[in-house]
Amino acid sequence: TAQAFSLCITNPPYVRLDDGRRAEYAAQVLVTNALVAGGISLAIIPARSGLDGTLINHYARNYTAVRCWRFPDGAADADSSFQKYSQIVLAAMKRDEPLDAPDPLVKAQLQGWRYDSEKDTWAGGAPPPVLPTTPLADAYLLPAAPTQPDILVLHADDDVLLRGLAAHGIHHTPTWQQAVSFQTDSVFARPLMPPTGPAHLASLILSGLLDGDILTGPTGERLVITTSTTKQATRMPIDDDQRTKGVVSVAQIEDNPVLGVLNLDTGAVAHYQNDAAFAFLQPLLPTLAAQVLAKHQPHYQLDPEDWEIRVVAQVGCDKQLPGAEHPGLAPAQMHRVFALRRALWQPDAHYSRASPASARPARSSP
Repeated sequence: TAQAFSLCITNPPYVRLDDGRRAEYAAQVLVTNALVAGGISLAIIPARSGLDGTLINHYARNYTAVRCWRFPDGAADADSSFQKYSQIVLAAMKRDEPLDAPDPLVKAQLQGWRYDSEKDTWAGGAPPPVLPTTPLADAYLLPAAPTQPDILVLHADDDVLLRGLAAHGIHHTPTWQQAVSFQTDSVFARPLMPPTGPAHLASLILSGLLDGDILTGPTGERLVITTSTTKQATRMPIDDDQRTKGVVSVAQIEDNPVLGVLNLDTGAVAHYQNDAAFAFLQPLLPTLAAQVLAKHQPHYQLDPEDWEIRVVAQVGCDKQLPGAEHPGLAPAQMHRVFALRRALWQPDAHYSRASPASARPARSSP
């Protein structure tokens, strides 16, 4: 919240940002906006790089009563020593209004506190005093803040996050709770036919059929899975016909299955994509097939009646498919016909294996 703080203490990173500005200057601009008039700024910055002309001009236009202390000398590798980062502490009081031009006295004062590490000297000829360990006799007085500021925490620790989540967040909304509440006993819409192989079975699982259920892994471990699908674009070559029509880019959009696995015995979490997801499910399919069929009970269970077989066996007898042992429809084609007959004959949710005798075609019917 702008102009809502009596005191700001900063220790910005000693780096140059992508836009070319020093991080010390960018942080001080934010501090200036946050402080009330008469508010105090304390900034820990490096005297050799952070205290550049841009930052000096900013202080000279917006602050008065500027003071400086340097970190004490010590071991060169200690963070609290001046030798490692040439760190200084700048203290200043925010003006009621910024000046149109930098105050020449404040500017000269700040320029004198710049440190030249190559020459091992201070621009002003003498170093600032060492950071005091006792209160100042002429201490700054903090003004009252007129408003209660709103603070946005950008880097929260676990305690702050947990306290915030206890009262706020999307997870408290009914939509979120409904989306993440698993219905373990639910039965999905019944298909016409059962899965036709391992790939079909794995695809059903990756479509969310068993999300949230407790599954048994290859070595007996208890697992819970969650699935999702993302899109992946693959650039395709452009043919001559497309090029003449002005096409400059062709991409094929493919589904990218993602499988998340939580091991309830160890707490480990793993994620698999594309072929890795199918590879993980492969050894589990024999044991998961029963759970899939419990939620995915087909209307047709590969159990045609005799009269259906007699009728369908008469179709396509004038042709023999490549590699087939006999003319007519292949077994897979026949099963699809039997399944479709059930869907068309009795479109309600309940199917009986026996068809009405009066509705059955005669044996000689095609």
